[in-house]
Amino acid sequence: MKPNFLIFVTDQHRADWLSCMGNDILQTPHIDKIAHRGVLFENTYCNTPLCMPSRATMWTG
Repeated sequence: MKPNFLIFVTDQHRADWLSCMGNDILQTPHIDKIAHRGVLFENTYCNTPLCMPSRATMWTG
């Protein structure tokens, strides 16, 4: 069976705005549930700080 991938891409959404990444004020229960059941990348790098070029590079390589 081939694996299934679900990738969330949000605009202007920093990792520290998620409760699964340690934010004690904001609550993101649905994203937290997905993070706990799947793979959570805790150390990633962005190829460019601008949103559109970053997403374009992610999808096209």
